[in-house]
Amino acid sequence: MENAMNSVNRFLQPLIALLMRINWEKFFQIVLVLVSPFLIFYNLDINPRTWHDEASMLSVPMTLVEDGVYESRNYGGNQTFGPIQSAGPTVMLSIAAVFKLFGVGLLQGRVIAGIYSLLALWFLYHCTAELFGKRAALLSIFIMPGSPAVGFLIHGRFVSGDIPALSFFLAACYTWAKSQRTSSIWKSILVGCLFGATMITKTQYFVMVIAAAILLAVLDYFYFRRGMVRPIGIIILTSAIWFFAWTAWQIWYFGADLYAENAQKFSDLAATTTGFSISTTVEALQFIFGSGSGYLFMYWGIFSAVYIFYLSFVKKDQNPVTCFLFIIQLLWIGFFVFWTIPWQTYFIVPGTILSMFAGKLASDLVHEIAHGWIAWKKAPDGTVGMLLAGNVIAVSAFLLFCAYQFQSLVRMDVLDTVGTPSGDIRKPMEYADPYSMVAFLNENIEQDAVIETWERELGILTDHIYHYPDQSMLVFTHASNFRNAPVNYSLGKEYFDGVRPDYVVVGWYSRFSNIYDAEFLSENTEFITRIGSQDYGYDIYKFGP
Repeated sequence: MENAMNSVNRFLQPLIALLMRINWEKFFQIVLVLVSPFLIFYNLDINPRTWHDEASMLSVPMTLVEDGVYESRNYGGNQTFGPIQSAGPTVMLSIAAVFKLFGVGLLQGRVIAGIYSLLALWFLYHCTAELFGKRAALLSIFIMPGSPAVGFLIHGRFVSGDIPALSFFLAACYTWAKSQRTSSIWKSILVGCLFGATMITKTQYFVMVIAAAILLAVLDYFYFRRGMVRPIGIIILTSAIWFFAWTAWQIWYFGADLYAENAQKFSDLAATTTGFSISTTVEALQFIFGSGSGYLFMYWGIFSAVYIFYLSFVKKDQNPVTCFLFIIQLLWIGFFVFWTIPWQTYFIVPGTILSMFAGKLASDLVHEIAHGWIAWKKAPDGTVGMLLAGNVIAVSAFLLFCAYQFQSLVRMDVLDTVGTPSGDIRKPMEYADPYSMVAFLNENIEQDAVIETWERELGILTDHIYHYPDQSMLVFTHASNFRNAPVNYSLGKEYFDGVRPDYVVVGWYSRFSNIYDAEFLSENTEFITRIGSQDYGYDIYKFGP
């Protein structure tokens, strides 16, 4: 046994001495600054493949710039339901400004998404550094982008409200954490404004942020006794003012009746994706603990949450913002597991917070390794050596696992220019297909022809005239795809008699979701061709004279 311990000590001594001579914090800061823009902007025009959700977001700033209205352009009458409820003016107006200066285009819109992603990384680093130190911040900035649970390198590279909202959320938490040093009403108002920007960017934050803040205030009043109730009240009030001001503007701009109609559509859509279900709960747990989340940082996400709970709620030696983050990630995980369809986007926030906690846990273990090394050098001891070796192995295995996941996601989500099919038809692959389709339309379809399609990306990539089904149809497709409801909604004769298009384009999503009546199209149109491969291509049909 003694010989084995001596062998371990002889192996550890030069290794740890080498590791401790390197200024790892400075090294990774330099790497972060150099690598982050590459990860966000490289191949941005093609990877990930654009699809109808992203294009619906881009349609609002396009219509605002070209037509002067805050709506989605549509032949026969613009649409006001869908992207307007999915992402707020913080996204739409930013993209509109770029469209105004540089023209409408997919890449121009994605540049704004990329800027928000860089801001999210910046605030993730500084918020974690403020709460847990620079070493933990560097570790979290390494853990989060490489985690399948967060999917940052996909969601941060196309236009949506998720990452912009995350950037505002992290900015609010960072500002709030710093304000603990010198509390003032104006800093609380600033935090509330940032949370308000978060809420109008993505409405899910309204309930989560306010609920977590109220719970923190109650805990502070009865348990922590740090005098947080008043600043929390200011934060809640300020953020709510932002949210309700945005709601009031929509009522004024669209009119009370149209706003109420869209609110009802939104409520109906939410009803198809929320509600307790054993099957979706099991699916959510399989995601969290399985390969879908990348085993959540090799289960360090679970261990770190327990660790933060102990530090924050038992020892009470953490910044109150840490308690807020713990509460909100717990609420969000509960929502993800017990109340909604477990789409990966709903795990972005808790996954990001858990990456901060995992960074803290790993940082503290590195600290223990350093102190254990010093203690062992002064007085070599077998027990201390074994504990030191265990910590080194644990941290090394964790970081190597994160590094493996990181490089794997970089290869798929940044470097890939083809888009290899994943076997899941719900994930659009074959990145070149939209551009092949654009080339075909520009060469073969007259500019004044009316094209019916669900695939809204074509309206961003070409100047043709498009008619789209109302996005409230997602109520039926989601119910069918995720709640086992019957497919009795496919658009056929009655619909096409009203629209009277010249062409119909059926893409991967409308094919997967049975949006158009395939039998009606086969009997009443001429099939022209399929552009693209396998299930991800576009089928083009032409109505007769």
